Amino acid sequence: MEVNGKTRIGLVASVLMLAALACGRATSAPGADPTSMVLTTAVTTADPSALWMRTAGGLKTDQAWAVVTDAQANLYWGTHQQSVGKYYTDMVIYKYAPDGRLLWERRWGEDFQEKLFILAVSPPYLLVGGEQDHSINVAQADMVVLALDLLDGCVAWEFTFDQGFGYEEGDGLVADGDYIYFSGWTTSEQNSNDVGLIKLDRNGNQIWFSGWGGPGWDEADGQMVVDDQYIYVTGRYDGTSVISGGHGLLVKFRKDTGEVVQHLVWNDTQFYDGYGLTSDGTDLYVVGMTIVPKPGTLGNGQIFVQKWDTDFNLIWERQWGGPGGDSARSIMIDDAGRIIIGGNTVTQGGGKDIVLLVYDRDGRLLAEPIWGGPKDDTVQGLWVDGEYAYLTGQTTSFGAGQTDALLLKVHIPSATFPPTP
Repeated sequence: MEVNGKTRIGLVASVLMLAALACGRATSAPGADPTSMVLTTAVTTADPSALWMRTAGGLKTDQAWAVVTDAQANLYWGTHQQSVGKYYTDMVIYKYAPDGRLLWERRWGEDFQEKLFILAVSPPYLLVGGEQDHSINVAQADMVVLALDLLDGCVAWEFTFDQGFGYEEGDGLVADGDYIYFSGWTTSEQNSNDVGLIKLDRNGNQIWFSGWGGPGWDEADGQMVVDDQYIYVTGRYDGTSVISGGHGLLVKFRKDTGEVVQHLVWNDTQFYDGYGLTSDGTDLYVVGMTIVPKPGTLGNGQIFVQKWDTDFNLIWERQWGGPGGDSARSIMIDDAGRIIIGGNTVTQGGGKDIVLLVYDRDGRLLAEPIWGGPKDDTVQGLWVDGEYAYLTGQTTSFGAGQTDALLLKVHIPSATFPPTP
């Protein structure tokens, strides 16, 4: 595996900031300078269209977990960033026109920490999911959903959820018909951590809540899948902590009541976590990380991708990775039926690079290009639109601070990344 070429082909900066509108707690971000974003445009022999890279953030720690496009090809980028003089992060969301112009930017947050993990377009709103702290104790957090007006980014409504016993976090968000489904982690009175699923109406009112889990650490990670009758989530079951132990998990809920219909746990001697889930309309595809035992060591992480039917029968599984440790949490199916995965791989020097894995639906690996700079570059989120994949995460190789939010536009058929600056 080789990192894509580092030659800089061209650099074009094009940013337009519209006048910010004051609307409740959503304001233009005073600590972020959109002119500091980098737009790298490349023309390659494999793809004549423009590919680019963007970074956002200041001198501190900034990350990005979500990106999505709408039917008009506008792009929405979800980040959480530290402001100058503030220790905690706020949610910062950007909307870009198809030609790359910045249409609006919104910062949302209070005195403590807010993190953004997922976006969903549901006209007339952009739905934003994540978590919000109300004190210095980050172990006490609420699940939060915001509905932003697509035209100006103003907050139309917000929803928070807290059982009152510990940490809550939202990672999956789907608008389906008249309802919104929100999944993630929740802490109950009996258990350390459970899978949590909430059904809302389009005005942000709770219809029902469903929690499921055992006495160990259980969680629903990444995006969920919703069909005509059921909601499917993936994650981890019976872990020993937030970062160790546990088995892969699939859970099926009824859409109307939230009742758990079926669950499946698959075992590994050390660790399995389903970080992301998607569907081709017939079957389910899970991506995540497993720890593969190695003699005399603790083992190393490998990316896994699995294909299941909706009754949780395994059709196939593939693993990808090297000796340094690898993981992936984002997966989608493109229009050509290819499975697109955004992941992270550890280089021989010990740093992290971004990998794009492309499989066909029979599990054959079609491409595995790698992108990165001299330091750590990682991906958390992915969106596929036509022939392009948008990968978002963070970079310490490029940008203005310790880590900056990162957004890459990649051409899928040619497996081509933009060049590094």
